[in-house]
Amino acid sequence: MNKYRKLFTVLLIIAAIVVWGSFFVRVKQAKAEDSQQTASIDNKVIETTRTDSLNIDFMGSFRDPFAHTPAPVEKKKETQPKHYPKPIVQRPDINITGVIGKTLILEFKGKSMVLSQDEQAEFGLIYSIEPDSVIVQVKDNFFTYKLAKDNRMELE
Repeated sequence: MNKYRKLFTVLLIIAAIVVWGSFFVRVKQAKAEDSQQTASIDNKVIETTRTDSLNIDFMGSFRDPFAHTPAPVEKKKETQPKHYPKPIVQRPDINITGVIGKTLILEFKGKSMVLSQDEQAEFGLIYSIEPDSVIVQVKDNFFTYKLAKDNRMELE
């Protein structure tokens, strides 16, 4: 058994020498090829021009990490917000013919309508029905219509 171990160890050493030897041969060949390429590059003449000033324009305003000064601050031009004129909402042409409790009888564009509070019509919303007035909401605008005493009927 001892003989086999010795033989196996010798074979492993020989295999390691062969592997490392082939590695070193390939590295030596690669170095030889690189030196040939650099020799051909060295024969070429490269002309350069030198300028004494270096002009670099930076796009941003960043602090120089080597200087102990703060970053330059650009002053922004203050712009006034644009004010768009509000659209003018016209008062709907409503003819209130009567009120019974919280129900409103009216005419709009020749049509008779019976509406109650919080009901939507083609001209807007009946926001509130009070004993002496009716409030109509058109978009964000509120319009108040005063009622004549003879238009009001109380339920008993």
